[in-house]
Amino acid sequence: MSEKKDETLSRLEEEGEVAADYLEELLDIADLDGDIEIDVENGRASVEIVADDATGLENLVGEDGEVLDALQELTRLAVQTELGERSRLMLDIAGFRADRRVQLRELTQEAINRLNATGEPQKLEPMNPFERKVWWARLACTPNRKAQIHIAMS
Repeated sequence: MSEKKDETLSRLEEEGEVAADYLEELLDIADLDGDIEIDVENGRASVEIVADDATGLENLVGEDGEVLDALQELTRLAVQTELGERSRLMLDIAGFRADRRVQLRELTQEAINRLNATGEPQKLEPMNPFERKVWWARLACTPNRKAQIHIAMS
């Protein structure tokens, strides 16, 4: 591995460690049980809060992941404050984002299938940035250029 890749990996691991410390404090304050898993995926630090009984973590996810999105931004700010650089880390809680990624891939495939069957443009529900990224990644794998053009989010 090159020196630059080593530096990048080391920086991302450090982001994960700072984020984990921040989230551990949050769990302690909220009196919630959970373990922190740190990884590096797709050039980003990836941090997940997991628990044997995830029902206690549901409030940290919120409806449609809204609380999770807010916690991710707060965690990114904590990392930026500590390290002095903007962080692009991804936070998941109790597998919410992983499950949502699977749902979005299926939703996108269904829209592609409807487009192919009817020839009519397809509209999807509004999505947050994470969801749009997953959607675009799935759509980019579609050889049907028409699908790439005629499926839009409302």
